[in-house]
Amino acid sequence: MKKFLIFAVINFLLISSFCLANQDSSTDDMVNVYIDCDMCDLDYLRRSVTFVNYVRDRGDADVHIVESFRPTASGGEEFTLTFYGQKNYKVVNDTLKYILQEMDTEETDRNEFVRVVKLGLIQYVNSTPIAKDIKIEYLAPIKPIIIEDPWDSWAFRIGINGNANGQKSSQSSNSWTSLSVERITEEWKFQTSLHASFNDYLDRDYNNYSSSLSRSIWGMLVKSLGEHWSIGGYGLVNSSTYSNTEISYLAGRAVEYSIFPYSESSTHELIIQYKVGASYYNYIDTTIFEKVEEYLSGESITLESQFVQPWGSTFIQMEAQHYFHDFTKNKFSIYANLSLNLFKGFSLDLSGKYSLINDQLSVSEDDPGAQEIFLNQRQLYTNYDYFVNIGLSYSFGSIYNNVVNTRF
Repeated sequence: MKKFLIFAVINFLLISSFCLANQDSSTDDMVNVYIDCDMCDLDYLRRSVTFVNYVRDRGDADVHIVESFRPTASGGEEFTLTFYGQKNYKVVNDTLKYILQEMDTEETDRNEFVRVVKLGLIQYVNSTPIAKDIKIEYLAPIKPIIIEDPWDSWAFRIGINGNANGQKSSQSSNSWTSLSVERITEEWKFQTSLHASFNDYLDRDYNNYSSSLSRSIWGMLVKSLGEHWSIGGYGLVNSSTYSNTEISYLAGRAVEYSIFPYSESSTHELIIQYKVGASYYNYIDTTIFEKVEEYLSGESITLESQFVQPWGSTFIQMEAQHYFHDFTKNKFSIYANLSLNLFKGFSLDLSGKYSLINDQLSVSEDDPGAQEIFLNQRQLYTNYDYFVNIGLSYSFGSIYNNVVNTRF
């Protein structure tokens, strides 16, 4: 019996070693790929692109693919896939792009994503033994593609939304609508939008009712002055019970300088923007500064940076503004988002915003009710606000991520 057990154990170890050896030899023939993308259909990718290994951590990858995107003029999106070679492929990098229109389906999205990933991976797979099994086809168009745009780059968007909820003691509803019109070319950018929202709340136990209404029309016109400069103007008409504003008008001009060319904004961006404008406010209630209406003018400067790299991404925005009639009426805010791949399996996400607020000129002198405070239907006076978000994650185990199993 003892001899039989020893024989069985030896055979088990030999078979396991053989299987592992075969697995290693097959996976060694393939390029290890890590996909850095939050909204991609990775299950579909793994089913469609089977000539590489997908790994769980970028440190195990031969190729690190980072996806980023930015909106296009017609309401669609331009996606950028940056291929970073690692280990034996350190000097092999590439950047590929594709564009989706606003009405394109999810199927179109994931098919384009797979197509571009395949194109980018060929240069890495070409140096592996499995290159002999890769077949490349060219699907020649039947006739030349001629782009004709009967709308001349004009795009329109209408949105209507609403919700309601309730129980025995209370009920509430929210509704909002929007209309936007834009025309964006390489030389000009025009955008305008109309928004309206209504919120109400009824407390049956205490027979209390409160509501808030806001309406606004906003517009912007920007002229491109090359890859680094742009100038333009903007305007806003606004009415809001939340901010104690019966009606307000705002108009101004702006100039912007981009350290990096605008065409590279999907991977890195550093811009400085200056605005100056004038406004008129007619308030619903007398403000804490004893005003029922006033004319104001002011300026602001904004610094914004964004970087998307294999180690993660950063976004920082700082804005400082003040009114000309009283420099103590000012505001400074900073927002930052940091996503880091610190080391194998460990990632850190940080985001937060802090604002120093000294320009709340429209706050009503009347004390808000408890219900309005609870439902955030009235603007309250404060000299600062902030929020912070922290996220940590750590993964370990098998480096491979090839299997797709959607059961349950």
